[in-house]
Amino acid sequence: METLVRYGIDQKTFDLISSVYESKNFDLHLAQLKSEIETQDPQRLISVLKRSIVLKMHGCDPSFCYPHSILLCSHENQYIKQTGYKLCLKLLSHQEGLLCVNTLERDLKSKHPQDQALSLDLTRHLMSKDIVHTLFPLVESLLTSTVRQKALLALKSIYLLEPSYMNLKKIKKLLGDQDPQVMMACVEVIETISQSEDISSILEPIVHILNQIIQQNVDCFFQGVCCPQTQIHIFKILSRSPQNHAEVVLKSLMSLDFNKKEPMPYAVAFEGIQTILKLDPHNPNLQPFIDSFLNATAEESIYFGLRCLEVYLKVNPDLKYCELVPEIYDGPVPLYVKQHILLQVLPLLCTDDNVSNCIQNYYLPGLDLFQDTFYKETILKQTLQMTERLSDQKQLELLMHLFLNCPESLCSRIARQLLKLPLENWALNQICQIISTTSLETQRVKECCWILGTVLMPEEAAKQVLQLLSSRLKMTKDADAIATIVECMNKIMVNSRLEPTLDIQQSVHQLDHLSESVSRRIAEFDSLNHQITQSLLRSRP
Repeated sequence: METLVRYGIDQKTFDLISSVYESKNFDLHLAQLKSEIETQDPQRLISVLKRSIVLKMHGCDPSFCYPHSILLCSHENQYIKQTGYKLCLKLLSHQEGLLCVNTLERDLKSKHPQDQALSLDLTRHLMSKDIVHTLFPLVESLLTSTVRQKALLALKSIYLLEPSYMNLKKIKKLLGDQDPQVMMACVEVIETISQSEDISSILEPIVHILNQIIQQNVDCFFQGVCCPQTQIHIFKILSRSPQNHAEVVLKSLMSLDFNKKEPMPYAVAFEGIQTILKLDPHNPNLQPFIDSFLNATAEESIYFGLRCLEVYLKVNPDLKYCELVPEIYDGPVPLYVKQHILLQVLPLLCTDDNVSNCIQNYYLPGLDLFQDTFYKETILKQTLQMTERLSDQKQLELLMHLFLNCPESLCSRIARQLLKLPLENWALNQICQIISTTSLETQRVKECCWILGTVLMPEEAAKQVLQLLSSRLKMTKDADAIATIVECMNKIMVNSRLEPTLDIQQSVHQLDHLSESVSRRIAEFDSLNHQITQSLLRSRP
């Protein structure tokens, strides 16, 4: 029971959820909801609406219940009213906003702060162009009340729909509010406005707030950081301003404590570095700040330093990291750090001079380092993009090396990249060698046949390849392998304008014979399965 209370679930709600889940008969529960939804008992209506949420989670459509949650918002009992508003937040969408506009209007005019707070939360959730003109004056009038923080957050939704309602003077007054929650909500609203409007007139109090946060004069901490979300909002505001406030942002980063293993300081610092790079890309103090993380021992610090370095290199390419980053990669760091280096950082450090070494020393071994297929495919994709910066000769050598050594599942992508290049004789010889020494049922051999059937070859070379394929045909009885080789031989003969050989005609006949044999076996299996089914039906009492 203590666990249920911890997650805000009482015993009755838990039993209700369990009964719906264990029965698995969702159609029956939907029918019960339809019969019970018209009840006048508020407690029973709450139970019906909670069950509708459970059914919605299981893919059913109990939307006929949702509008009834509005009735609870008008109840005199405060607990029922609060529950009604919470259910409206869960169940209603913007389309149902018009249905409860009268309820919202009444509670926004109420003299009770609790009713005002409930209605402001729902107003923010349901705000749409249909109700914005009705509710905006009521929301704005609450900017001087005890629920002004919630009123500011509701105004944020209004400004996104109707920017013409924006009033910077009223918001600027609230920046100096004694309540830190109001101040933080005000900064969030200003950050939204700054995306489309010029807010140069209120930058000075914004910078003052940031200085107060740096000095920890605001009593609001999370994971050891003073007002982390507000700092991030302020960084975004300053990044859009024409003035250079890079120094105060850097000062804020220096005040963060990275000794604790918490993610929030890193999140704030990352946003701050992005802001500094927008305001002052060549700030001399930024590089030492990033280097301090790259040279740290904690893996969280190294990973954060690499994330910052990625952003920094996109603005300031600096080849001095060409030695440091590989050292980090070769060091005792976890796989997710190595993956980030391969996919995000090394591509920014590779030049035409060192790209070949990067591929051979890091990307090719990286394919064997990760077991997950998704990461293998992602690294291969990055490798193929980097090989395009090489000469055709070097690119062909690397691609053939990849094709010979990569996992079977990646052969197809490399084969398509190979066909973009002029294939030399040595490459064709290696492909023929694969066919002659590898099992014909493998994906690699199929891709080899597809390559040979696509490229143009001299007549003499085509005859030699056809002779190899004919000899391999005699060594297999696999229908798929025979079909692949026959198709390849046909394409080679069409491209080289050669006549079909006796071997091909015999192989086609063999393939037809195998197809007939497979079809005959399938028919026999279906007949046997039918007999077993009939026997079971006859033996049933």
